[in-house]
Amino acid sequence: MTACSTALAACSAANGAALACSSSLWRLLGAATCELRKHASSSSPSSVPFWPEPVSFCGASVPADRVFFCTSRSFAMLAPRPVLPGHAIVTPRREVKALYELSPEEVDDLFLATQVVSYILNRVTGTDSCTMLLQQGEAAGQCLPQLYVHLVPRRKDDLSNNDDIYPLLEKSLPFPLDEEGALHEDEPKSKSLQAADFREWILQMAADKQPLPSRPAEVSI
Repeated sequence: MTACSTALAACSAANGAALACSSSLWRLLGAATCELRKHASSSSPSSVPFWPEPVSFCGASVPADRVFFCTSRSFAMLAPRPVLPGHAIVTPRREVKALYELSPEEVDDLFLATQVVSYILNRVTGTDSCTMLLQQGEAAGQCLPQLYVHLVPRRKDDLSNNDDIYPLLEKSLPFPLDEEGALHEDEPKSKSLQAADFREWILQMAADKQPLPSRPAEVSI
C-alpha cells in the first residue's frame, strides 16, 4: 500500500462511522494530505508545510502561507478581509470570469474542492454550518474579474440578521495588495485564524491513524 493510500485509509477508518461524507471528498482530502507530507521536507521543522507552487488571484500573487488547500486545478485561501472567522475563498487556478469558461474537468474540480474546503472549515472552527456564495456577472454582485466561491463557517446568532452576511461579503472586496502587488491581510496574524491551522489539521487527521475527535474544540479568536 502506498503512503497516499495509507493516509486515505486512515482518514476513512477514523471518520467513516461518525460522518457521512462522500468517497470523492475522502479521495481529494487524502491526496491533499499526501501532497503536504511530500513538501514537508522543504519547510522548517517547526513550521507547517505548504504547497510551493505559486498561485495567483485576479493577477495578484498569493503568498504560499495563505493557501491551505490545493489541487491541480483549484486552490483555497483564507480571505484577507474575513467577515467571520474561517472565511475562505475557493477559486480555479486558471483565471476565468465565468463558470461556463471552465472545462468540465475544471468544473468538477472546483466544486469537489468547495465540498472538501467546507468540510475542513467546519471541522477546524467547530461549526456545522457554512454560507457559500458564488456570484457571476456584475448584476449578480461579482466585483472581481475572476470566478470565486466565498465560504464562511457559521454559528447560530453570529450575526443579528442572517442576511447581513451578504453586504459584509461585498465590503470584503476588493482584496488589499502590498507594494509588490501580492495579497496581504488586514488583520494582525495573532487575531485571526491562519492557513497553517487548516494545513496542520489536514496533516493531523490521518497522522499515525489516530481517530479524529467527534467534535473539534472551539477555536479561540
